[in-house]
Amino acid sequence: MILTPHLLAGAAIASKISNPILGLFLAFSSHYFLDMLPHWEYSIKNVKSKRWVGAVPESMRIIADFSIGVLLIVAITERTPFALLGAGFGIMTDLLGFLGVVFPNKLLRYYDYLHAKTHFWRHRKIPSVIGILSQILVIAAATYFLS
Repeated sequence: MILTPHLLAGAAIASKISNPILGLFLAFSSHYFLDMLPHWEYSIKNVKSKRWVGAVPESMRIIADFSIGVLLIVAITERTPFALLGAGFGIMTDLLGFLGVVFPNKLLRYYDYLHAKTHFWRHRKIPSVIGILSQILVIAAATYFLS
């Protein structure tokens, strides 16, 4: 799933749960549940294979995606600081995966393996429209709960 739905879902969950520790834990956990939904993702193969020159367009998409999510959170919620913290927890799994690429080690490699297992639908033929629609629905639901 692209970053924006994960950011918005994490922000919505963290800002709606009265217990901050539980809210952040659920924001972090939401990433795994959302990855279980069939979804579309843009390619980051150059980043994963450390071809940094080829990774520039991929990096620009990631930055744009991240920026859109953060701007939406800032624009629609009153609890912005805590919502942004929840958003950070919502994408922390992807950050850990990126750290595993940049600083390879056994622990992060194993973590990335476990994270990849939540994408169990990936090897099935699923129409792209379903993958895009699932993300639109997550964005709409999270936006509703944030406002």
